[in-house]
Amino acid sequence: MDRSLLNIHAKLVARDIHCLTQSPTESNSFSLVGSGAFVSRVETVGTIVSRDLTPKFLKFDVDDGTGCVTCILWLNQLSSSYFSRWDPATILLLARAARKQAANIRIGAVARVRGRVGSYRGVMQITATVVVVERDPNAEILHWLECLRLRPTTILLLARAARKQAANIRIGAVARVRGRVGSYRGVMQITATVVVVERDPNAEILHWLECLRLRPSYRIQS
Repeated sequence: MDRSLLNIHAKLVARDIHCLTQSPTESNSFSLVGSGAFVSRVETVGTIVSRDLTPKFLKFDVDDGTGCVTCILWLNQLSSSYFSRWDPATILLLARAARKQAANIRIGAVARVRGRVGSYRGVMQITATVVVVERDPNAEILHWLECLRLRPTTILLLARAARKQAANIRIGAVARVRGRVGSYRGVMQITATVVVVERDPNAEILHWLECLRLRPSYRIQS
């Protein structure tokens, strides 16, 4: 068991985070696919696509093109019994920092999230300790490149995934596409990172309804 990454924030894309498997001997450590290394903390960068604020915590999803990761930022430092033995000044600083970060977390922003990784109801999520909204438009792609540099096996995983997705792309199929938008010769296009062929016959209309819900400015044109 390689424990060299346990005490650092491992740079991972969402796809790798969801592929982590729990250690059979340690509840708070997870193994990386294709390596003998174990991690307990991660760092990821992506676009915030959902935001759900409660009195105790802020739940938000980060999408980096390879998948979506749920993140939890706790806001109950002043009332939780977990902090009862901490120094009051430290608790106050933590509470202020958490609320300041929560105020900056908005749908559409690109954020860098650091925290402890864990499994909740069978799905991997991050308990965030630091959330920084990025101003550099290249932050997401630079994080991708850093992940690839640190994990050569990620390249093989992405290549296999791309070929598998390409085999499923057929004329007439209904597909859900995620990727980076851009302009080529004056026409908008998507550089796809995830392509899922939908089996639900209502997938397309449900996507329309979700777009209308999230963007009231949309108008259906006849």
